[in-house]
Amino acid sequence: MSAVDRTRRDLGRRAPLFVSWMRHHGRSEDLSRALGATPVFLSVGRLTDRRTAPVRHLLQAVLTIAVLVRRRPPVLWVMAPPTSLVVLGLLWSRLTGCRIGVDAHTGAVLEPATGEPRSVRWLRRADVVVVTTERLAVPLRAKGVRACALHDPPVATSTAPPSGRVVMPASWYPDEPWADVVGAAALLPDVAFVVTGRPPAALSDVPPNLTLSGYLDRGEYDDLVASADVVLALTTREDTMQRAAYEAVGAGRPVVASGTDALREYLFRGAVFTDGGPESLAEAVRTALRDRDRLAAEVVVLRDEHEKAFAAGLAAVAAAVAER
Repeated sequence: MSAVDRTRRDLGRRAPLFVSWMRHHGRSEDLSRALGATPVFLSVGRLTDRRTAPVRHLLQAVLTIAVLVRRRPPVLWVMAPPTSLVVLGLLWSRLTGCRIGVDAHTGAVLEPATGEPRSVRWLRRADVVVVTTERLAVPLRAKGVRACALHDPPVATSTAPPSGRVVMPASWYPDEPWADVVGAAALLPDVAFVVTGRPPAALSDVPPNLTLSGYLDRGEYDDLVASADVVLALTTREDTMQRAAYEAVGAGRPVVASGTDALREYLFRGAVFTDGGPESLAEAVRTALRDRDRLAAEVVVLRDEHEKAFAAGLAAVAAAVAER
């Protein structure tokens, strides 16, 4: 091996890493790119099977350690949940002296029942903890966590032409009100709805104008979102951001969103909000379809504003890591 090849190998090994214990996650991929880190996705078994979680976490920890030993990153980013990955990252940081950052999703920082901060004893030890909103960052800072708020970067991934469809990017998590979408589709028989992801087996009786697409490859998915007349970003959890909102803004598409404070603060242009329930959702979709051209133009302006905000937030995150 030549000296040049050895240098390239060593530089590759020493690049920052962003580890997520999932098969893929859009935020992890986008943030790792923005942070100059290499994304590493490690997943064993079914993520939703809690019975196998201890074994899965053990196997994923072994795989993670193997990657860390081989790559020796100067900065390590980990996605939370699970907390066990955070603990592993902190141990590695203690052993090697590398910097450690945590991209903490809502479930990792707030107790579902009380809304109080959780996992604080571990998050305090990280060099920086990134969350999506200031609403999440403020209570963490009050507990001594070095928290920065950073939304997903608005990334344009496709230029597919409008298709006339209303699209709901779905993970089928409990906070996504898919029953409202089924009900709204029944109230709007002339509107074509598409819901992505793998639905529960119990969902079999849907209106003929609602298509369950199943999982799509990345290109198909990006084209579907970019071609939507309206994108649905729906959640019943107040402090949960919806990846669908970020993707819609990146694609320049109008949004119908749940009326949570988190989504209203992010979608301050180009969106129509629903208060929940099939009737409210159907009315919001009608309004968005009627005003789609105006809303699409507003989303383009919104995207530019969020791009500037992301650049400023990213600089703050980089500074927080460098200070430690």
